[in-house]
Amino acid sequence: MEHEYGIDADISASTLGADGYVRIWSTEAIYNTGNPEYANKPKQLASMSNHSGTIHTVRFSPNGKYLASGADDKIVCIYTLDANPPSHASTFGSNEAPPVENWRTIRRLIGHDNDVQDLGWSYDSSILVSVGLDSKVVVWSGHTFEKLKTLSIHQSHVKGITFDPANKYFATASDDRTVRIFRFTSPSPNSTAHDQMNNFVLEHTISAPFQNSPLTAYFRRCSWSPDGMHIAAANAVNGPVSSVAIINRGSWDGDINLIGHEAPVEVCAFSPRLYSSQPASKSAVDNQNHAMQNVTVIACAGGDKSLSIWITSNPRPIVVAQEMAAKSISDLAWSPDGKCLFATALDGTILAVRFEDGELGYPMAMEENEKSLTKFGTNRRGAGIAETTDGLLLEEKSKAGEIKDVEGRMGALMGDGHATAESMVNGKAAPLPSNGATPARGPSPAPDAQKAQPNGTAATPAAPEPEKPDPYQAKLERLKQRPTYTKEGKKRIAPLLVSGAGAAESSLPQARLMASVSSQVKADAPQSIVDLSKPFDGLPKGGLAALLFGNKRKLAQLEGDEDGHVEKRVALASQNGATPILANTPDGLLPAQPQPAPTGQQPTPEFIRPAVTNPCMAISQLRLAVPKVRSQIVRAIDSNGRPTEPPSATGEPGKSRADVVFEARNPSPASLTGRAVDREPVRLTLSRGEQPLWQDFLPRTVLLVTGNQSMWAAACEDGSVYIWSPAGRRLVSALVLEAQPVILECNGPWILCISAVGMCYVWNVKHLSSPHPPISLQPVLDAAIHTLGAHPSAAPAITNARINSEGRVVVALSNGEGYSYSPSMYTWQRVSEAWWAVGSQYWNSTEAPVGNLQSAGPQQDKETKAAVSAGIIPFLERNTTNETLLRGRAYFLQRLIKVLLSREGYEGFESSVSIAHMENRLAAALSLGAKEEFRLYLSMYAKRLGAEGLKMKVEELLKGLIGGLFEEEDETGTVRRLQANEKEDRNWQESSETLCGWPREVLLKEVILALALFPSIDPSSLLFFFPSLSSAHCRWALFITSPAPPAVFLFLSLPLRLERSAAGSAFASRLHQSSPFFFPFSSSPYFSAFSRRNYSSKKKKKMPPKKAVVQEKVLLGRPGNNLKSGIVGLANVGKSTLFQAITKSSLGNPANFPYATIDPEEARVIVPDERFDWLCEHYKPKSQVPANLTVYDIAGLTRGASTGAGLGNAFLSHIRAVDAIFQVVRCFDDAEIIHVEGDVDPVRDLTIISEELRIKDIEFVEKALESLSKQTKRGGQSLEMKKLREEEATVAKVLQFLKDGNDVRKGDWAPKEVEVINPLFLLTAKPVVYLVNLSEKDYIRQKNKYLPKVFEWIQKNSPGDPLIPISVSFEERLAAFGDDAKAAEECKALNTKSALPKVIVTMRQVLNLASFFTTGADEVRQWTIRKGTKAPAAAGVIHTDFEKTFIQAIVYNYTTLREYGDEGAVKAAGKIMTKGKDYVVEDGDILLIKAGAAKG
Repeated sequence: MEHEYGIDADISASTLGADGYVRIWSTEAIYNTGNPEYANKPKQLASMSNHSGTIHTVRFSPNGKYLASGADDKIVCIYTLDANPPSHASTFGSNEAPPVENWRTIRRLIGHDNDVQDLGWSYDSSILVSVGLDSKVVVWSGHTFEKLKTLSIHQSHVKGITFDPANKYFATASDDRTVRIFRFTSPSPNSTAHDQMNNFVLEHTISAPFQNSPLTAYFRRCSWSPDGMHIAAANAVNGPVSSVAIINRGSWDGDINLIGHEAPVEVCAFSPRLYSSQPASKSAVDNQNHAMQNVTVIACAGGDKSLSIWITSNPRPIVVAQEMAAKSISDLAWSPDGKCLFATALDGTILAVRFEDGELGYPMAMEENEKSLTKFGTNRRGAGIAETTDGLLLEEKSKAGEIKDVEGRMGALMGDGHATAESMVNGKAAPLPSNGATPARGPSPAPDAQKAQPNGTAATPAAPEPEKPDPYQAKLERLKQRPTYTKEGKKRIAPLLVSGAGAAESSLPQARLMASVSSQVKADAPQSIVDLSKPFDGLPKGGLAALLFGNKRKLAQLEGDEDGHVEKRVALASQNGATPILANTPDGLLPAQPQPAPTGQQPTPEFIRPAVTNPCMAISQLRLAVPKVRSQIVRAIDSNGRPTEPPSATGEPGKSRADVVFEARNPSPASLTGRAVDREPVRLTLSRGEQPLWQDFLPRTVLLVTGNQSMWAAACEDGSVYIWSPAGRRLVSALVLEAQPVILECNGPWILCISAVGMCYVWNVKHLSSPHPPISLQPVLDAAIHTLGAHPSAAPAITNARINSEGRVVVALSNGEGYSYSPSMYTWQRVSEAWWAVGSQYWNSTEAPVGNLQSAGPQQDKETKAAVSAGIIPFLERNTTNETLLRGRAYFLQRLIKVLLSREGYEGFESSVSIAHMENRLAAALSLGAKEEFRLYLSMYAKRLGAEGLKMKVEELLKGLIGGLFEEEDETGTVRRLQANEKEDRNWQESSETLCGWPREVLLKEVILALALFPSIDPSSLLFFFPSLSSAHCRWALFITSPAPPAVFLFLSLPLRLERSAAGSAFASRLHQSSPFFFPFSSSPYFSAFSRRNYSSKKKKKMPPKKAVVQEKVLLGRPGNNLKSGIVGLANVGKSTLFQAITKSSLGNPANFPYATIDPEEARVIVPDERFDWLCEHYKPKSQVPANLTVYDIAGLTRGASTGAGLGNAFLSHIRAVDAIFQVVRCFDDAEIIHVEGDVDPVRDLTIISEELRIKDIEFVEKALESLSKQTKRGGQSLEMKKLREEEATVAKVLQFLKDGNDVRKGDWAPKEVEVINPLFLLTAKPVVYLVNLSEKDYIRQKNKYLPKVFEWIQKNSPGDPLIPISVSFEERLAAFGDDAKAAEECKALNTKSALPKVIVTMRQVLNLASFFTTGADEVRQWTIRKGTKAPAAAGVIHTDFEKTFIQAIVYNYTTLREYGDEGAVKAAGKIMTKGKDYVVEDGDILLIKAGAAKG
């Protein structure tokens, strides 16, 4: 049974659960279950499956129009009942009952980033609120379902929402252990998000009852009483006991707790009715004729699987029902009449509890609810009235402040000096703003400041200050006495309108009161004061211009100037073209008074300082944003010297791994002496934990700090940079730059500083030097191109700037390009760009993890421990992917590439761009000195050259690699010396022994081995440029294989450097093991030295007499011990992510599009084996070598791959190269991860892959049969012809078997037939392990809706093949821990385990692999062999000579050793055996091989 997560009841009931269905039930049919008349009436009215995940909550709207549901697919669905009958019967292939009602999905609301946990409707249905695990509270319009506001105030998962029946508040409950109350006003039907930006404000936060509440509850569903007086909050605690907290309205506190549940209460629900102890027909009075109070009823349930029901008139629950279900009760819902309670549980149970009349009381009419809500000054239509006298005073004060703000703002705009006269900050006059803006409000005093009583005595009240005259009142009195004159010349006092006295509201739009929310919350809606988006008719006189710029001020009325002499004088001066000078005073405009001429020295005004302008800042075409001044700047490093998160301000232990913290504290702008420049110095502190190590002070404000274990640095706003040693000693005088620093980074002894004008400075603190002069970022930012363009365009921005361990500057831009500066060429080099991202087949592809490469070895010193430049190229390419592909900036460039690929003349375009991309990678890795990446890219480049058959580039590549094997001399005979700015081994033609840190012969060997795989490269054609090498330096050996067609492989050895050294033989042995085509010179008759011209011949030995041949079972597949497995599946099913998890590698984020992987990735996986672990623990050897399994990540197939669709032929050839298949099947729903077929259907995916492999096999077998038929047509009775006819019959049998729809591995084949089948390398002959990729949630709970269908398909089409459920996302998360202990702890906490060990062991089983061990104090090694291998062949795995000279093997099994404890006890028990050549090695054997000496 699937889990049931929620329920709601209206006229009908609605439930939901983990099966993804919302079900509508008939309550009438449920109530009358025992009535025969209802036997044929359906209980389920409808079912909707519009969510792609588990549904957590469902709620009917109070007006009955809508139904809302929320699920873990982050979506809220809105349904409405259609009057038309349903247009369909039950869903095809399901057992759902046919729908009776037609519920349609009208809206899908997307606004959450994680699971939606609960929903709530306001009582007038005007808004819908959803809460979820993303800590967000999202408010939707109940009319248009537009998102009105997102509240991100909670600090953790929000798991409950309830509404005030008075329609003024709603409350949310969260895992941050708070219940928050929000005030709102019901929006109108056509309201938008802009209209509601000041609605839904935080009223109060309640935390006291929840401070110790557990965080294990899945829900925190709270409820509001129908009389509006109380909130019941689930998952509260009262001491150590779980409880339900009853919170009082208004004061938002409470001392009532409902105690009794043994586990946390996850849900509580008030009945929607008020109850009376007497029926409505009787008078509800007690014995003293007092009216009896109505009571409320609340139901509580949770993790203890019990249900309790309480009423307000009883201190104990009136109903307690235990063990209502097998798992936790997840939701409760009352019927509208208050007589029935519905409940759901996580075990899939749906309960209906029916109460008889009088059991809870007698439900009152809904009018009683309305009466009880009138005391709050509102009804359900939301006519807001203040609830208390305090509320009235608060609203009046707010309104007065609002009017005052508007008048002050307009007064400042008009120039009134008194507009800000009363602005106060903490009781002191605030400084007047210089630009006419209102001054910032200071912090409000603490609430308890007025209650403070010093020394326990009452504070003496201060004497009242004399009341200041109101300037507004004085001005008003003057305006009242202002005389006017009629046409007849009579003097009159103009009446002053009441509206002009300031009593009425301003004609301007009222200022919006912004909610005082947490400073950490970022409001979604824009903050503005005047709403200009809607028409407004109340403009002042003068229209919009007067509103924006103010009215023209009039001259002040002076006493005794009744004839207007001043006004006439000003008008006369204006007629002559002069501009009269007037002073703007509070009373109006007045003629300026003449001032005495200044004498003596005058101070320079502050607004024109400094007098000297920096020329760099004045003429620079490049300006970067300067960081703002912060009060505190912190840099923390861990014990390894890597940057890490600094400790939190709260000082919580265990959350920071910081070892040392460097902190700069900038002072406040307040002056100590009255001068602006005289401020406190900046305090810099280096501390470890709570212990300060050293401290220093700087006179200038610090903008940036950086540091590591070698030094610390700080950059100031005046362009100076200071550097300290780890002990706090100043290493150098202040470094002065031409502009403010904007970026400050360090790496080892190197410091990178970028100034505001784009100049990059690099310093070596160890040597107190710089590798090159300052360089400009202008070429990188394309400043010239953008300034010379015909139209303005946005220049790119710097997203990241770093410095590597060699002092190289690396810059990433917002347009996706990545650059590094080359000090040897004195120029910037473009390492990555969008062109490669859209045109190269190698984008986002590597053959090994290169992001975190480090050199190994405990003996290495500190300087060589980290790999030089490791990960820089992948970092820049990931930046290109993020900035261009993921953000869609390369859309048109991608379209251009697609058009070019289909045009004539561009057939080789994609191949050319891919090769150019690899060459760019090689050049960048060589320039940066990225050792591991250079070797990786060189191998990939050589393989591509061989595949394309580019002989000229191959020759040139080999010449470059050989260039370091002999010394290069110029015409004078002297060796060329490196220039001062050059680095050794960074040039193809140097005379150094190494290239990018690798011996050239090692690189040459790998390139030749890679080229040898491609027949298009003929080694004989390359010999012409090698004769310049003397025989003392090199020697060639040719090996020609048979049968036809012959392939020639080339090997270059260095006898003087290898054979004469002690490591020479080991090198030859490693070479032999690395490739089956190469053999040691001393033991192979196929090789001849280059000094010999003819092959040596040997006498043929006499054949021994034939022995009786024992028929042995031959296995399908390639014989050998080094077998490979490949990960196969459709695109975007999780193959690359599984490969990274199983190999514990990091190839970058797998791309969310088909063909993100082109070439197969290869890695070796250590096989987990407790036997090997026990042997290592027992012997404690110096060396431990476990068994491994080679795994390939093969690109995704697609429908039609057998016919070449998608790159299908290349992909199928990659599958042909492996010996077994991991087939990954996607069984999870995720709208963000696209599916190549459009939707998730694992059975269809399995069928596609099976058919594509079978079709390709049929094509290949038909070609083989055609070739055999041509040979057998010649006729004849020779033994060879007889063998060909037998092969033809077998191949024909295989072809018919495939056409019948069967896989070859499922056939019953004779040993001779297997010998014919194996050389065909058929795809369907390879063993398959099916990996079912589930979501993490389904894997942990071990349930998935697709799994039964997949199991049924495998049983029908591929019986016997193993099936392993796995969650690739879960395995990836475990691998990210980087520590097996942490991963095991996580699995234990989730009560699950990783599936990877089972996957690896199962693959070894299907490959028929076994293991034997060699043990000792020096080494314990696990060797891999095929099952059925005899002792000589097993000895050959250790060394090929051992197979030829095998004498005997001393054998005992691991289980025997484990049983007896040590070898002595095993020998004493007679369990050690001596075996000969016919002994078949068993899995777990411990062998000691005895062999003769190899022939020289």
